This record gives sequence, structure tokens and C-alpha cells, in this order.
Amino acid sequence: MNPVVQTSDEELCAEARSLLTEEAHFNVQGLYLGISGGRLILTGSVRTFYHKQLAQELLRGLCRAARLRIDNRLTVLEIPSE
Repeated sequence: MNPVVQTSDEELCAEARSLLTEEAHFNVQGLYLGISGGRLILTGSVRTFYHKQLAQELLRGLCRAARLRIDNRLTVLEIPSE
């Protein structure tokens, strides 16, 4: 039987931040990651709805392994088209 490895909230947040910042096409401003009540809380601003969804998908595997739900509170910036 394999022992269960406990990971601290700080370690999980650091891993989540790493996953997000390693993605070349992803740019988030004011990124905050926190864990509360069994949820990984993600806040900050992104340029498009696609990036909001991309963040969630990038974190899905990590959160599944840690048995956390994703609380995606990223705000999509309204960028005027020219």
C-alpha cells in the first residue's frame, strides 16, 4: 500500500502558480491563489474568456489530485477593439 502524501496549501498554491506561469499563451494580472473550504480560489484579471477557461483547465489535474474544487474568480478585462 502506498502512503498518502500530504501537501501543504502553500505548496499547492506554488504548484498552481507554476502551472499557470509556464503556459506561454497565458497572461494574468494580479494573480492570487488561495485555498479555503476545499476550494482553490483563483483571482486576478485576464484579457479574454478563453484565458479564464485556460486557467481552469491548466489547474484541473492538480485540483483533482488534491481533492479541491476550482473557484475561478478571474475577471475578463474589457479591451476595446479598434
